[in-house]
Amino acid sequence: MSALITFIYPVIRGDFIYKSLETLRKYTDRSKYKLIIIDQTIDGLKELGDVDMVIRMKNQGFACAANTGIRVALSWGTPYIGVVNDDTEFIYPTWLEDALEEFKTDPKIIAINP
Repeated sequence: MSALITFIYPVIRGDFIYKSLETLRKYTDRSKYKLIIIDQTIDGLKELGDVDMVIRMKNQGFACAANTGIRVALSWGTPYIGVVNDDTEFIYPTWLEDALEEFKTDPKIIAINP
């Protein structure tokens, strides 16, 4: 099965991303997502584990980094794209399915915040 969602992490500070990735991996089936890290940290991130792409770039802010990742995700053709703050912690096993269910409630929904 191809990935259902591509997660994009714009990272400026390196101190939160590791906990976020730990909880993402704990509560999200790896076969359901692709993962792009946009590394804008001063020294570069280390030991990110299983990621699909790391883009290293000068700090140009969250929006620029998110847009860079979104362009890549669109080229991959995953049906959903999630831009994730690096301090996000995922807290239960069915969070992704629950979030995707919300899209079914109204065809006008283009974004959610689970």
